[in-house]
This record gives sequence, C-alpha cells and structure tokens, in this order.
Amino acid sequence: LTCMAETGITLVENVPTEDAAVLRVAERVAPPYESIYGLVFDVKAEPDPINIAYTNLPIAAHVDLNYYESPPGLQFLHCCHFDDTVTGGESTFVDAFAAAERLRVSNPTAFDTLTSLPASFRKDHSDRSRPVIMYYHRPILEVNHRGDLIGINWSPPFEGPLGLTPAELDRFYVAYRAYRAALRETEAEAGIEYRLRPGECFAFNQRRVLHGRRGFSSDGVRWLQGCYVNIDEFRCRLLVLRRRFGLDAQDSDFSADLRVGNKSYL
Repeated sequence: LTCMAETGITLVENVPTEDAAVLRVAERVAPPYESIYGLVFDVKAEPDPINIAYTNLPIAAHVDLNYYESPPGLQFLHCCHFDDTVTGGESTFVDAFAAAERLRVSNPTAFDTLTSLPASFRKDHSDRSRPVIMYYHRPILEVNHRGDLIGINWSPPFEGPLGLTPAELDRFYVAYRAYRAALRETEAEAGIEYRLRPGECFAFNQRRVLHGRRGFSSDGVRWLQGCYVNIDEFRCRLLVLRRRFGLDAQDSDFSADLRVGNKSYL
C-alpha cells in the first residue's frame, strides 16, 4: 500500500487464475467498488463489444469512469489467461501528475487553461442490459488554493461535447494538445509497458497513473479481469496499518498528507 501511495502502482504475483480471484486481492485493501460494469469486469475481445476495452484495439492512457462524480481510485487488473499466440496487448502506464508538472514548467499558460476551463466526460449508452446516461464537466487539471496539483481528469475515449465559447474552445484545444504531448514525453521517458503473465495482477492508483494498452492480434485469448476500490478506503487502510505497526516513526520520508489524487485541498 505504501508503494502504491508513493509510486502509484505495484505488481502482485502468484494470484490464482480462477474466475473472480481479483476480488480477493482487492478485498485485502477494502470492499470492491461496484460500477456500471459490475463488481468485477472482464477485459477480453468480444464479437459485439459495448466498450473499446472489449476489443483488440489499442487504448490510449486514460482514467476510467470520469463521467462519475467520484471515479474509483484503485484499479486491479488480473491476468487470467494470455495465449503465447497473441501478439501485442501489453499494458501501459504513465504518471499523469508528472506530465502535468512537466506542462506547468514548459507551458504555464496551457497549464492554467486546463485548470480553469472544464472538459466534458460522457457515457450515453441505452442499448445495453443496464442503460447508462451519465456526464460530468470538470477541468482536466485541478489545483488547490496554493496552486498545488490535487487531481487529474484525462479520459479521451469518453469525452463529450464541450460547453465552451469559440474563444474558449481555441484556448482549450491548444492546451489540450500541449498536455497530450507532455503525457507522451513522460511515457517515453518513464512510462511502463508490460505484458502481464497469467497469475499477475497490476494494482494502481488510477487517479494518478493513467493506463492503456497496445493493440493485439486475435490469434488466441487475452483475458484480464478487473475491479475497483474507492480512493478514500485505500488511503484509510494505508494510514490505519501504518499507525498500527508504528511505521510512521520508522519512516520519516513518508507523509500522511501524500497526494493520492483524491482532490483534497490539504
């Protein structure tokens, strides 16, 4: 948990490859978070997908469920099956906070624009077993009263129409492209690209670490299962365990106020 708080991501090994084993991993932290995709969701190519995740197409770095008022915090992605015949399908990760700070230095005007103009995130899908119409407007970058970065909202696959004036649209898209470039530069320098093996499970703070994947061939099966845990439940569990085992007194470099992307001002 400390590793996830400090770096945003960790890899768990030797997880059973049986159905829904990912829930048992998540439950070690807190009760999993049920979303419109259920308590646990399958990530594999389907003949009639309702989401790009259920195809073999590449997916750019993003936050899941940004059309929720409070998107889930931790995400767990467990590899149940990955045939050797499948080419591609590597999981990718990039630190969105690091990319935002890069933008602040290289293009402060773009940074300020993305903290003030709202993006639009939308899920409008009535033709499914559980119809969904959800949308939310908020800035891509969120800062507190001191200018500290406290939240990231980046989800290109699930964006909706912007409610901005023509002049605001021009400013927004210039800044949007600048942040996208900062993300790509950060991913090229310090991103993660990893092909999960059966029994491995990524656990990551999706409020900070954006995830995606490379496209893959359909010559075989790539089957991941995922679930979510609320960001506040994660932080609570971390702080309770550190106090219980006296770790704060032993680790002066750890701060209980460490940012976890939950948008708390202090």
